[in-house]
Amino acid sequence: MLYDHTIHAGFFDKENFLGISRDFFQHTVLRAHDLMDEIATEFKAGALPWLELPNQETLASICEIAEQLKGRYKNILILGMGGASLCGQVLVSLMRRPFAPYGKMPRIYFVDTLDPSAITDLYCQINPRETAFVVISKSGTTVETLTQLSLFYTFTKEVTGAEPQPGQFMMISDPKPSPLRDFAEAIKARVEDHRPEVGGRFAIFTNVGLLPAAIASMNIQNVCEGANETLAHCLKGTSQSVIEGAAMHVVMLERGIQQSVMMSYSDGLLGLVDWVRQLIAESLGKGGKGITPIKAKGTMDQHSQLQLFLDGPKDKWFTVLRGVPIIPHLEIEIPKQCKPWDNGLVGSTLAEVVEIEYQATVNALLTKGCPLRTINCGYLDEYRIGALAMHFMLETMLVAKLMNINAYDQPAVEIGKRFALDLLAQKARERTHV
Repeated sequence: MLYDHTIHAGFFDKENFLGISRDFFQHTVLRAHDLMDEIATEFKAGALPWLELPNQETLASICEIAEQLKGRYKNILILGMGGASLCGQVLVSLMRRPFAPYGKMPRIYFVDTLDPSAITDLYCQINPRETAFVVISKSGTTVETLTQLSLFYTFTKEVTGAEPQPGQFMMISDPKPSPLRDFAEAIKARVEDHRPEVGGRFAIFTNVGLLPAAIASMNIQNVCEGANETLAHCLKGTSQSVIEGAAMHVVMLERGIQQSVMMSYSDGLLGLVDWVRQLIAESLGKGGKGITPIKAKGTMDQHSQLQLFLDGPKDKWFTVLRGVPIIPHLEIEIPKQCKPWDNGLVGSTLAEVVEIEYQATVNALLTKGCPLRTINCGYLDEYRIGALAMHFMLETMLVAKLMNINAYDQPAVEIGKRFALDLLAQKARERTHV
C-alpha cells in the first residue's frame, strides 16, 4: 500500500471506555467485509461509475486542454461550488502553490465564494487579458456558479473592451440543456461533458478534479495509478485499511461518538481534508443520522482546538494525517551572538520538528484515551494523493452501507436551493413592478 493506516487500539484496553470492546470492533469489521464484497460486485456490474478511472485517451485529452490553457494564460480561475471546486483542490493543494506563481506556470485560483470583498480582491489581482476561466457545474443551474460566471464575464468585457478571446472561458457540465450551456453557446465557449452518472463530490477522478491538477503540472496518470492500487487492494480483499476505517466510524456512532476530527500535519493534505468533510457530511448526514466532520490543522491547532480535544468531552474520534513534502531540508540555525537554546531545536531540520510535533500530539491523544487512527503516506506525491482519495471515497461508501443509507444523494440540500430560487424570482418580480 502507498500509505500506512493504523488504528491505535489502546483505548479498547481502558476499562468500560464507552462500552467499546475489541470483540465489538471485530464484529463490525466482519460486517464491513461482507459489504465490501457487495461493493466489489456492484463495481464489476458497472453500477459504481465514480470508481471507474479514465482511460489513456481521456487522460490525453485532459492534458491537451491543460497545455492549451497553460500556454496562453498567466492566471486560471476555477469557478464552482462544492465538489466542483473541492475535487480540484484535493490535488492542486498537494503542489502547495494554488495561489502562487512557480516558474512559467499559471496561478490557479479556486473561486468558491460569492463574498463581494473576495470577488473585488480578485478583480484587483488579475489582468483579465491574461486570465482564463474554467466554470464547473454538473447541473449547469448552480446559482452561485452562474453568478460567478456573469461577474467575471462582465469584468473581462469591461476591462478589455471586447468579447472574451476564443478559449478564454470553458465550461464543464452535464450533457443536457442548461443555463450554463446556453451561456457557453452565446459567448462561443468550449464545453466539456461532466460525466452525468457521477455526482459532484465523487468526481475527483474525472475532468472535474484532473483538469485543475494537469494545469498545475501534476502527473494525472500517476494520480489514477495510485487510486487504482487502493481500489484493487480493496476489491481483492488484500487490504484492511478501508474496512477497518469504516468499522471505526460505525463503532464510534453506535457508542454515541458522532464527531470525527481529521487533523493534518501536512499542508499539502488540507485540500483532502476539506473534500473529505464534504464526502462525510453530504453522503452520511441523512434521516437523522450522520457524522459531523471537524477540520484541524497541525501544528496550528495544538494552540487552539487541542485543549478541547484532550480535556473536553469524549465525544470525538480522531484521524491524524502525516505526509512529507518533497522539498529540500530546511535547517534551524540561530545567530552566533544569540545565547544557545537548550530545547534541541538548533541543528534540527524543519521536517524533524514537524515529525516530533506530530508524534507528541498522537501520544497526547492516546494518553488521554482518545479513539485514534493515524494515516502516514511518507513522501507526498501524485500516487499517494490518488491512493488516499480513493481510500476515503471507498470508506465513505462502506460507512453508508453499514448505516443503511444512500451515500449518493443530498435531498436536504435541494430545499435550500429551492428557497434561493424562489427568493430570486420574488426579487425579479419586485424589480419589474418598480
